[in-house]
Amino acid sequence: PSFDIAIDRMNTIAESDSAEEYSFIVTSEMQGGDVEVQEDPVELDLTDFKAFYASLLSGRAVFRIFLAYDLDVTSYDSTGFVEALRQNSDFFTLTDASEVNRARADLTKAANLVLEGLTFLRNETDNQDDDLITVDPGEEDELDEIETTVTDFLSSLNGDVTLIEDFDDDESTPDASLTISLRNFFETPPTNPKQLLPSYMIQNDPDEGDEFVWTAQSVDAWVFPDPTFNGLLPAMTDTLLKEIFAITYVPGDIDLTIGFPDSSSLNPEYSWNDSPVYHLQVQNLSTFQTVWEIHGNNFDNTIFSPVTHGTLPANSIQTNLTEPTLTPGQLYRIWIEREGNGPFIDHEHEVRDFKAQQ
Repeated sequence: PSFDIAIDRMNTIAESDSAEEYSFIVTSEMQGGDVEVQEDPVELDLTDFKAFYASLLSGRAVFRIFLAYDLDVTSYDSTGFVEALRQNSDFFTLTDASEVNRARADLTKAANLVLEGLTFLRNETDNQDDDLITVDPGEEDELDEIETTVTDFLSSLNGDVTLIEDFDDDESTPDASLTISLRNFFETPPTNPKQLLPSYMIQNDPDEGDEFVWTAQSVDAWVFPDPTFNGLLPAMTDTLLKEIFAITYVPGDIDLTIGFPDSSSLNPEYSWNDSPVYHLQVQNLSTFQTVWEIHGNNFDNTIFSPVTHGTLPANSIQTNLTEPTLTPGQLYRIWIEREGNGPFIDHEHEVRDFKAQQ
């Protein structure tokens, strides 16, 4: 109700016949300023009213989307959390598609308000020194960028929009095109958004608590059952999605293991899941000195699993080797690091402590 009341009142101001001439002065006292330090009065005009009106509508749209889905949990503890997030659970399943349709109407109105506010802002001729939202010299390009983004958003609410951007966050690769249709999402909202993701499970880890774990162990097996996301990305395929966003391995923690080929070996084998890493370092925990360190060529992810301690793998450079064979019974620490995976994960690492065999 509070949202509705505020929206109705903003509509009265922003849509009145005299809206362009109306302004409201926020005095120093209204700003709650210190008595000894008087704040300058601020003028609110149609640009500000439309911006605030748009923000209220956008906020209500978000609430409406959540209201459209089942957010009930069996209990507010770890058990309830695990049960709710299971891929086939009732949690966050669609219960009222009409709320999603209302959210679309709110967002459409909000986008139009922003565009109207930008037009009013560009055409203002009075002194802008006391305005809340102003355009300083040289900032016109920023207004153009905002206008383009909002126009694309509005177009997507009513059809398909194709964007050409650096989606993989890699300047060395050409920009890719991506077609988006918010209209499809709002007209046919997904009944269970969790099932649009690759197969996963929620498992309990005694040391780290409940963990979200992908079932797939390789990027080829990490498949989106509906890469269009219920029509949000029309004509998208799993292969194309991974290519556009440079998804080269399964996102998430690196599953690092340390194994000894036989009972007398002091050259353990370090192995991890899926794709290569760019850095591997082993430290003696009694001296805290690095005993072996390698990194991929050009610090790229070129070190493939598995790696035997002290043996330089292909496509890597060795920067330190003081213990080609580990000391029996000594405690060591290994950490490996991986860069990239498009715009989703910039950096991943894993650390393990282990003891060399006696």
